[in-house]
Amino acid sequence: MAKKIVIIGASGHGKTTLIASIKSVLGGKFTNPAEIEKIHSRYSVKFSCGGEEFEFFDFPNAEDYAGNIDGTEDGAVLVIDSCEGPLGEAREHIEICIENGIENFIIFMNKKDLMDDDDLMKTCEIETREVFDEEGIFSDDIPAVWGSAEKALCSPNSFWGDSVKELIFKVSSEF
Repeated sequence: MAKKIVIIGASGHGKTTLIASIKSVLGGKFTNPAEIEKIHSRYSVKFSCGGEEFEFFDFPNAEDYAGNIDGTEDGAVLVIDSCEGPLGEAREHIEICIENGIENFIIFMNKKDLMDDDDLMKTCEIETREVFDEEGIFSDDIPAVWGSAEKALCSPNSFWGDSVKELIFKVSSEF
């Protein structure tokens, strides 16, 4: 049985694009990246890593998270737009996960390609970790990966694709 990993975060931060980039990095074909914007229901990708099966999924409609995260998930990847930081919707998704017994998290700091200030990037990650601390999750134990889901989707064999591979490795080793 595949380990279930939910992708959480605010609308527009790149959750569905991240799943599409995972598919692309793993050698899947995504014929038209513009099609991601037309996804209106659960979207997922399954893969094997280290002898285990994984399924990443998200729900593009924010209201779907409350009714569909049910505690059978093995972990969550929080996607944060590094230009905006953690918004209220991300906090709500974290709360839903915690209420349903999900304790394993990884942070994907997305859109690094749009950030050129190292201090702002660090501040954004600190603010994201503070949200976990406020919810009673010790954030120092949560791995973070910096990347660009969109760039990885378009160029899976690039530096950006490597960041998605790093995320996949962390999921397989942490969850």
